[in-house]
Amino acid sequence: ATTDVLNALAFKPAVLSMLWDWFMCVSQPGKASVNEEDSLLTMFSLVYHHLLMTVDNAEFYEKEFPFALDQVRTMVGRLKGSVYTLYWDPPSSVVGKRLRASGTALLNRLFERNCFKEFVPPEAWQASDRHVNA
Repeated sequence: ATTDVLNALAFKPAVLSMLWDWFMCVSQPGKASVNEEDSLLTMFSLVYHHLLMTVDNAEFYEKEFPFALDQVRTMVGRLKGSVYTLYWDPPSSVVGKRLRASGTALLNRLFERNCFKEFVPPEAWQASDRHVNA
């Protein structure tokens, strides 16, 4: 049943970009609770990870489907900022644990793509003092 839901969301063209736009909108200070942000980012991570299993390198790099590479660079930074801190300050909520798992899976998938053909510099994947001391 989960795969059916992910298929329905991942292969509906506008859903993924709407999830990202929605997350970017509510992640502004004072716009939403942490749980709302985490829930949106979890859903985005699950759907994008699922879609990337079917997107070949030509679609990803040349057609820049489903997102432009500049946008993917931004996603890596935002996702890394949310996920890395969950390893230093482990979440107690189910939402936080799901975000850590789904966000890590998506970061791994994007890192694999980056290893094939770099679109994000290597230092962008590393934890900074901001992540360690958060």
